[in-house]
Amino acid sequence: PNFSFGAKGKGSPRMLLREGEKYGFQAEIAQEVQREGRIVSSTRIRNLVEDGDLEKTNEFLGHPFTVGGRVIHGDHRGNTIGFPTANLPIGKKRAMLPNGAYAVRAILKGESYYGIANIGDNPTFEGCNRRIEIHILDFDKDIYDEALLVEFCYKLRPQKKFSAIDALVAQLRQDERTARKLFKIN
Repeated sequence: PNFSFGAKGKGSPRMLLREGEKYGFQAEIAQEVQREGRIVSSTRIRNLVEDGDLEKTNEFLGHPFTVGGRVIHGDHRGNTIGFPTANLPIGKKRAMLPNGAYAVRAILKGESYYGIANIGDNPTFEGCNRRIEIHILDFDKDIYDEALLVEFCYKLRPQKKFSAIDALVAQLRQDERTARKLFKIN
């Protein structure tokens, strides 16, 4: 009920109702939702996202925090270590969770899959841009340029720089085991 829109935020709920009558659409102004005695607003949710409070973010949204985009080519390292990934860019103005590993659900062409995702710049390998890398469990298809939605369900751990590739692979295996337990899949 207290939102604004348009140039310099001059649009108001009242204006939207008037314009609806004028242009033949029906505007509906939702009642405010409160949690912990405060209004759940887009600003509050963005702050929760950026602070990494995934549980509260998902509770306040009423669904998992979701990112979508077209799968882009990465460095193709995941294939060589047994964890191929679908990579999504992170827009500069996009609210995003902190760097780390997450248990996710990926939606591709209407089908739902479980996976693990990394948000970050791959500190184990020098010179990588920040992005989202999703390893879809029990999946082996070429999905470059496909539209992919990723729902962030659980935080697994913060981003970490590994001393060797073997240590990274061991951690990825542990992340996968943890995600399978959380999602109750074999």
